[in-house]
Amino acid sequence: MAGVPPGSRRYNELQKLLQRLSINPAKINWHLLDQALTHSSFDPQCNYEPLEFVGDGVLRLLAADYLWHHYPQTPVGEYTALRSVLVSNRLLRQMSQEYGLGEFILAATRLSSQGAWLADILEAVVGAIYLSLGSANVLQPCFYPHWNREAQRVLQDPARLNYKNALQEWTQEHYKILPIYETESLSGTPERFMARVYVQKRLLGVGQGESIKAAQQAAAQQAWGVLAGDAGIG
Repeated sequence: MAGVPPGSRRYNELQKLLQRLSINPAKINWHLLDQALTHSSFDPQCNYEPLEFVGDGVLRLLAADYLWHHYPQTPVGEYTALRSVLVSNRLLRQMSQEYGLGEFILAATRLSSQGAWLADILEAVVGAIYLSLGSANVLQPCFYPHWNREAQRVLQDPARLNYKNALQEWTQEHYKILPIYETESLSGTPERFMARVYVQKRLLGVGQGESIKAAQQAAAQQAWGVLAGDAGIG
């Protein structure tokens, strides 16, 4: 991949992105940032995928640090649930859309505006910034405002947004059984799976998602809502 000459159109685009992310451009490795925004369809050898791996680890560390300092009295089990939401593909995709990362991606094919690649690209950008600056703290202004809102939403939810786990605990306590999930593949949609969840042979929820886990979580959320209405568990 060619470099990113100062003053070039690409250089100015990357400067604009860093401004949106509240990242100081000093000491940024422009080649890495350019790579983070390059899809494999555009360059099969030098693209965002290795940087996504780095960014995933950085975000987990940053989220753990955030929770440690903002919610010091939270039980360890809830730390895990909270962190999984803060670094979830759903939230990262939403943040990627809000920051307009799709405007800066280099791709040879048309990408879905709702695709999982949006979360992957944000992780790759995080990886590029971390490797450039050697610090995760510089990412706090980019992520903390979103995490503040999301953490509060999770803590106000009786199921902590992990409806699959909450449904399982409730059915074990009341019926001594586990929910039964049926999952099928879908085509022609970013949400590639559909799941149905049954309790005592009663269909309680149907959901779709980009993964089997996400589809089952969506089905469990609907089932939890049904149970909340039946038994007032919410």
